[in-house]
Amino acid sequence: MNQFINQLIAAIFQVILFGVIPFLWWLISRKSAQCSLLDFLGLKKMTTENNSKLFLSCLASLIGFIIVGYFSLKSISDLSVLANSKFTNISIWSTLSIILYAFVQTALSEEVFFRGFLAKRLIHKFNYRSGNFIQAILFGLTHILMLTSQDLTLTILIFIGIMTGSIGYSLCYIDEKLAGGSIIPSWIIHGLTNVFSTLFIIFLLG
Repeated sequence: MNQFINQLIAAIFQVILFGVIPFLWWLISRKSAQCSLLDFLGLKKMTTENNSKLFLSCLASLIGFIIVGYFSLKSISDLSVLANSKFTNISIWSTLSIILYAFVQTALSEEVFFRGFLAKRLIHKFNYRSGNFIQAILFGLTHILMLTSQDLTLTILIFIGIMTGSIGYSLCYIDEKLAGGSIIPSWIIHGLTNVFSTLFIIFLLG
């Protein structure tokens, strides 16, 4: 239970941390934006002209990310350097902690900032292709920076950056082109991918 409480505190802190800049940006520009904070960040109902295409794109992306994630983890010699390596077993409280970590601490905070805030502002400033590409690069670089203090080779760091950047680009495409600007699909895909990667780590370390 202590692990769950600590995870809950960490999740709330990270969501707040990642949400400060988007919130202040919305607060300053809300008169011109003329929308609620949730709409501003894409936390709204999905609207799509093709439900089947949206579902199949989400499913294909999820499967692809899980496969890439598994082989990425296999390429890392010391998995203990990863944040989700702190989960070592499957119990009731551990499972709840993993869900909090996967869907709230990482997926929600990162999707709100990168796809909900950054991508939308960059797309509005430039165009869809440039905005998506820039946020994808920043998404990849962020994951590289989070691992630079760990004992990883440059090749692995570049590989992780390319993979996470590609994932960021794909998630933005699904949100903007297939879900009417809602970040709900990317949040779900991101969260599920994190759950599977954590389970892989538990399995590989076990």
